[in-house]
Amino acid sequence: MEQPYATEAVRRRGWLIEPIFGTIKEVLGLRRFLLRGLAAVRAEWLLTGAAFNLWKLYRLWWRPHIAPKRLAV
Repeated sequence: MEQPYATEAVRRRGWLIEPIFGTIKEVLGLRRFLLRGLAAVRAEWLLTGAAFNLWKLYRLWWRPHIAPKRLAV
């Protein structure tokens, strides 16, 4: 983490990725996985990702007055 490229990666992650995880936790309510096993957790995560993407599309296409000014997808 002392290297310049590592510091830059952490800085970029803060505004690029973390809001997505926060939205998944707060809006979609995924605080922990309900299923057991790697295959089941992968399937649950893929469904969560699909739900997040549909939520973002809904906000951008059908409710443009509340869409964010920049895409965080």
